[in-house]
Parts: sequence; structure tokens; C-alpha cells
Amino acid sequence: MCLYFSSLIGNRLTGSIPKELANLSSLTSLHFSSNNFTGEIPETYARLTTLKEFKISDNNFRGQIPEFIFQNWRNITKIIISDLNGAEAAFPQLNAKLPELDRVDLSFNRLSGEVPDHFALPLDTF
Repeated sequence: MCLYFSSLIGNRLTGSIPKELANLSSLTSLHFSSNNFTGEIPETYARLTTLKEFKISDNNFRGQIPEFIFQNWRNITKIIISDLNGAEAAFPQLNAKLPELDRVDLSFNRLSGEVPDHFALPLDTF
């Protein structure tokens, strides 16, 4: 049996998000919004190359938005990472083409600097 979708939205879950979820090679969606998770986004999540949706807003995460999200997740369509409680950080570098990406929400992450030119998407995708 393969797990494709994991939604834990709107609970009172605490602690770090499990790094072992990176072992689920068929996972396409992770939704952890509106909980009390803490810690950073695990580096092991770089292996989640089948991921299409990643939503972790409204938690107590800290740290920066990992670069692997925009480099390894080639099938990603939706990225919602808001409210990271980290230090001011530069806008993530987008070194890969993400043709399926149609929604990005990076609000309330203390980002600074310029938005990279290659981040521009047609306005009708938002």
C-alpha cells in the first residue's frame, strides 16, 4: 500500500513534523496547516520528488524556506509556506524550471531582497 495524500490540517498537533515521511516515495500531497508544529522543514523532504502540493502555513515553524523545494520538487503545483518564525532571509533561489507550479504563497516569512526574475509567472495563474 502506498500513501499518496496526507492532510493534518486544523488540529492541535505539536512537535516537529516527521522527517520519516520522506520515505514515502509516492506521496503527492502534504497538508500540515493550522497546527502547533515547531522546528524546521526537514532536509530529508528533498527526496519527496513526487510531491505536488505542500501546505504548512499557520504553525510555529522556524528557519528558512529550504532551497530544495524549488530545486528538487519538479512536479510541484502548490507551495504554501507562511508564518515561518525565522530570521530575515533572502528570497529563495529558483534554479529549476517548475512548469506545473500554479500557486505560491510565501507570506509572513520575513523575506528580504529582490524577487528573482525567473520567478515571474503569468498573472492568470494566481
